[in-house]
Amino acid sequence: MSTLYVDNLRPNLGSGIHNPGSVVQCISRDDARGWASSTSTSLVASGISLSITPKFANSVILVDFHFPMVHVGITGSGLVAAIYRNGTNLGINGYPQGFLHNSNGAPQYPSVKFECRDASHNSTSTLTYEVYFRTTNGDQVHLTHNGSDTHIKLWEIAQ
Repeated sequence: MSTLYVDNLRPNLGSGIHNPGSVVQCISRDDARGWASSTSTSLVASGISLSITPKFANSVILVDFHFPMVHVGITGSGLVAAIYRNGTNLGINGYPQGFLHNSNGAPQYPSVKFECRDASHNSTSTLTYEVYFRTTNGDQVHLTHNGSDTHIKLWEIAQ
């Protein structure tokens, strides 16, 4: 049996270690901005975003937005959310990455998580991911509740 002792590993040519399936980098941030509200029935930018500069153009970016206290206060109202990359919707037009509906007559304050997998960025330039949201019927909805933190994480996964 042999033992290998290593004090320092350096990638060849300084390009970084590229092992398919491994995490290349992870960026996270908490955002405590207060209310993010809308009465728009069209998707609007929330201002809640995070950027990453991929090391590899063919990597996958995993996007995770966690909103601990979404507020849909009126029965029959709903909140639709979508994740955008550099101003482009990564979901489908109808009900993109998230939907919350109030059907019980009392205000709803759930913890909501929106996620997506972006395998089509094909870039090593900075990518900004942002949540857009809208109401289903013009009633006011709150993507973030005053006093709650939003947790944002981006992972680059080697392919």
